[in-house]
Amino acid sequence: MRLLLYIFLFYSLNAETENTIKKKNSNINEFIRAANSGQLDKVKKFLSEKLVDINDKDKNEETALQVASRSGNLEIVNFLLAAKAQPNTQNFNGETPLLQSIERGHSEIVKKLISNFADVNIVDKKNRTALMLASANGMLEIAELILTKEANINAKDKDGNTALFQAVGAGQFEIVSLLVENGADVNAKNNEGKTPIRWASESGLTDIAEYLSKNKLKPAIKQEALVGVVHSISENYLMVMPREKTEIDRLYLVYFLDSEGKETGRGKIVLFNGKFIRIKVESGEPKAGNRVIYWK
Repeated sequence: MRLLLYIFLFYSLNAETENTIKKKNSNINEFIRAANSGQLDKVKKFLSEKLVDINDKDKNEETALQVASRSGNLEIVNFLLAAKAQPNTQNFNGETPLLQSIERGHSEIVKKLISNFADVNIVDKKNRTALMLASANGMLEIAELILTKEANINAKDKDGNTALFQAVGAGQFEIVSLLVENGADVNAKNNEGKTPIRWASESGLTDIAEYLSKNKLKPAIKQEALVGVVHSISENYLMVMPREKTEIDRLYLVYFLDSEGKETGRGKIVLFNGKFIRIKVESGEPKAGNRVIYWK
């Protein structure tokens, strides 16, 4: 009899847990659908009644802020950011709210996200950055804004293309000029061995090809500067003994490089007391001895 009672309780508890999970998932899906369709009152209701967490994700690993950013619902985006929604979450494709809003041309949402500390250097699964998408979409004002946020101007996607390649491919002369003036590598080669000049020439973009040819000997302005070397790692944080003190107190994003100069991850400085730097690892798996650099 006691055994039967235990079995009954076991299955009852499992059924109750399963129902609780189903209800929570249903709430999350309804909450995110409301954010996607611009139903602000419904979004507020779910949060005020604590039916969901503001950063809960659906089956596509998307948050309410992500779907609102993608669909262009500025009112929802403003509310969620004010309520402390995380601006740098990534979905199953690695896309952040910033990347999604740029790809769909929602300039005001892009500005709002960046003003709320959206990271312009996070990449999606294709290794595309915010600057690449802005360049490809002809968003000159947004590209200018991104460049003020320590953007890695010569980052490459999975095809080896930089933001300059994207601007050339889209025939965006003004953005091409902006990138070159800010240190884009005119002589960079993609995975096909092509340079932006060759790409412009093959595409019949004579004005861009001539402009790039005139600037092909111009050195890149953006140079890496050494912050220090990784000393120790604990969970998602690491300690660095600084090598260069200038500007460290104003840094946000740093990069980790191995002995061959390959990027092993990225992080954000959370503490600098003049003697050591504490960095939170945002991506990758940096190791002790890795160089820590930033772009200047």
